[in-house]
Amino acid sequence: MAVRIVWPIFDMGSRSQEKFPRRKRRFNSSKMKILGVDCGDVIFYQISGTLVPGSLEGLRRIVRSRHFDKVYIVSKAGFLSQILFRIRFRRLNFWEYTGIPRENLYFCRRYEDKKAICEKLSVTHFIDDRFRVLHNLESVRHIFAFNPTRAREFRKYPDVARRATIIRSWREMLPLLLRSR
Repeated sequence: MAVRIVWPIFDMGSRSQEKFPRRKRRFNSSKMKILGVDCGDVIFYQISGTLVPGSLEGLRRIVRSRHFDKVYIVSKAGFLSQILFRIRFRRLNFWEYTGIPRENLYFCRRYEDKKAICEKLSVTHFIDDRFRVLHNLESVRHIFAFNPTRAREFRKYPDVARRATIIRSWREMLPLLLRSR
């Protein structure tokens, strides 16, 4: 004997689709503010692997302020460096402490690849220590050069020196980021 299940109350038929069309959520990407942050020499010192002073607390304040709709970590790293960064993030409880989702971590093999990642993610603000990277980010409205120390880059990329906001520390950067448009 077969059992027949009937849904008399919940089945509104095909007419429900006509009367109550689903609204698509539309995001106005032109008004969204999305921050991209490099890892090496901005969050961690590349050689020692220690934290740049104020980086963890700074990222946490940025996320909690809700000034940015999304925050991404975009870093050039080889295979071994990727593993080391992931270990450091885990040991520091980085994702839970800062509030940045784990899925917002992007690695690339070349500095030039950051451009494509930023375009794909619609990044509006980007922090990096290398003028070479910032030079390629034409689609990013606000670029921040974090503690640039390579004199050769100042000469090679004078456009970045004019366009970028040069900052020396996270303490100096936070007020600039949290009031930027």
